[in-house]
Amino acid sequence: MASAKHMLVAKMKDILVDECITKIPEDDTTRAALVEIRKSDESPSRARVTLTIRNFDPMNPKGWANETFGNKQMKNSLGFNLPPGLIGGATFEQVRGTIEVNANLTRSKEDVDIANEIIQEVIARAKFALRKRRGELTGFTDDYGETVLAFVVAGDTEYDGGAKTANTTRDFIEWSAITYADPRKAR
Repeated sequence: MASAKHMLVAKMKDILVDECITKIPEDDTTRAALVEIRKSDESPSRARVTLTIRNFDPMNPKGWANETFGNKQMKNSLGFNLPPGLIGGATFEQVRGTIEVNANLTRSKEDVDIANEIIQEVIARAKFALRKRRGELTGFTDDYGETVLAFVVAGDTEYDGGAKTANTTRDFIEWSAITYADPRKAR
């Protein structure tokens, strides 16, 4: 069996691997080392750049939580206007998550300007890839009758870390999808 949210993040992983690793030359300093779902097996301290897709925001789990809506107005709807829940048990849900971009350029000793250029290129490439290929992230239905109708990259929040001499960054690219769940369409 498969759930819509897992299918969505699996498709996101395929897109990010293709656009941030496979299509980038091995000697390109902006090439990601790894794209994973939920938890990276590679320690961010050892890998140069990793992308970790999560079904939540580890920095603010309540602020970017999923929301089912029926007869109430959505908070943080990102411009989506949907009808209330339907008779028969069907409903709409806004599912949210993040892609954590970890960059550790301390060992490679780029100066601050070059490190920033590299990090911003990785973040921009990941966001562009998902926006460009968002058609692949919609239109499928899971075994429980939930269909992904829309997908959007909603923004990102960047945090620098470490000492003044460290070039380490964590960025959280926020994503959101609108789903329509109709239990009558379950397989």
